[in-house]
Amino acid sequence: EASQPIERVRWLFEGPNGWEVYSPEISRELENARRAGKAEHTLRIGESTYICMIKSDGGEPTQECNDDTQRLRRHFMSEGLMGQWEIMSVKYAPPVSLYGEGSLKALQSVWMGEESFM
Repeated sequence: EASQPIERVRWLFEGPNGWEVYSPEISRELENARRAGKAEHTLRIGESTYICMIKSDGGEPTQECNDDTQRLRRHFMSEGLMGQWEIMSVKYAPPVSLYGEGSLKALQSVWMGEESFM
């Protein structure tokens, strides 16, 4: 793990809509703390303070903010385009369904410029 370049490590947290990727800067901060042997690291993001348990005895990493606990996870990105694709696939949240009338309404909104699939 320490042999992995720090630029290829991404930390993720489990939000209400699934796994979300931390920015490269925050991922680097968490990874530097972990490699330094810290079990806990405090992140300040905007107005919020997160206590990250990045090394635990057999348990999974977590973060806490305002009595809310979320799971954390590390991901080692592949090199090149494949690595970018991995991160994009984590961020993508497909619509609940695109069948029948629902798909036609979604496409119509895109065609009219009201929505995008991005």
